[in-house]
Amino acid sequence: MKIISWNVMQLGGFEKQKEVHKSVAGKNMSILCTIETKFSIFYDYLCAPIYGTLSHGYSFHTSVGAPGGLL
Repeated sequence: MKIISWNVMQLGGFEKQKEVHKSVAGKNMSILCTIETKFSIFYDYLCAPIYGTLSHGYSFHTSVGAPGGLL
């Protein structure tokens, strides 16, 4: 089992989402943890730029104020 954890320091921008996708693509990971997403609300479509066509599930915890957010 391969687990990747990354402090993304805000995942809201499409460019940052593409950067995460490019960095983890082909790593054959089981779990990807992104920290400090800074999302106060999250929608399914936000996973597409990160996971592409890979089968995935996710769990999300909102940020409180400026810090936080886990995906």
